[in-house]
Amino acid sequence: MKPFLGEETKRKIKIFGGSWKRDLLKYIDVQQLPVHYGGTKFGKDGDTLCKDHICYGGEVPKSYYSHAEKTEQETLDSAIVRHGSQFCIDFKVTEPGSILHWHFKTEECDIGFGIFYMKEGQKNGSMVEVISMDKRQSHLVPEDGFYTCTENGIYVIKFDNSYSWTRNKKLHYRVGLASSSEGL
Repeated sequence: MKPFLGEETKRKIKIFGGSWKRDLLKYIDVQQLPVHYGGTKFGKDGDTLCKDHICYGGEVPKSYYSHAEKTEQETLDSAIVRHGSQFCIDFKVTEPGSILHWHFKTEECDIGFGIFYMKEGQKNGSMVEVISMDKRQSHLVPEDGFYTCTENGIYVIKFDNSYSWTRNKKLHYRVGLASSSEGL
């Protein structure tokens, strides 16, 4: 079950706690802060919220909603990468110069990503790292890239969650292999 409060909300509560009005005065001049928030500034007709100076917003009209992300996500494959494990996708390359390409993002958390190579018929223990395994902040910014395969063999894209003891990762991805003549 998802926690009721998001991380950003928890940080704000932690920062402001019970003395948030006093803490605001550390950052905003008392004469610029509305009375409602612990300052001395009044708006028109004694408004303590200063609504004539501050736009408090409101409900966002549904016509302003972005549908692009949902549409993109619908075109991506999805997988759950279990805690303590990896999700691998193998590509058999028969034409040097072929291009391995990827686009992926995760929900809420980072994930390890790397590409490995092995000659056909070799055991997994003899894989060579061609793009080093690194944690990617793909929950913040989707990852895109490509790699030009220099040799025939098996190229393995690995999504790694082995460092996580308790948290599964929801992965949305599109990967593929294009011949050098096709390009991306």
